[in-house]
Amino acid sequence: MIEAGTITLSRANKDRGGRRWSDDDYDVYDGERVIGRIMLHPQGRSWFWTITAPGRKTSMADRGYAASREDAMADFKAMWFREVLAWPRVVDLPTPSVASFITRCVHCNAQIWVALNSPRTVRRMCVQCAED
Repeated sequence: MIEAGTITLSRANKDRGGRRWSDDDYDVYDGERVIGRIMLHPQGRSWFWTITAPGRKTSMADRGYAASREDAMADFKAMWFREVLAWPRVVDLPTPSVASFITRCVHCNAQIWVALNSPRTVRRMCVQCAED
């Protein structure tokens, strides 16, 4: 089992659902509860992560791909613990007051302004989605 903050990563139960899982398939736990999954994509080129916790509002931001298992876990944790920076939508702020670039909200896909000096290790979300 691999510890990562308050969540843990454990090889997936190979008997779950009558399906064979690979050695690169992990369940993500918050205590005793399974909250998601991280697995090597079948072509072996990237890692896929997804949050599957019951009762959580479904979001496209709760899944993604990463170059390594460690990066997948970091992305998973960022969304699970909501390490998110909220930014204004481009339609709401035509010209930002600081040097910025345009990217997309990880939740609704709207264009948002992001400051050039903002951390790269967090998920970026529009202010409207962050307030939900």
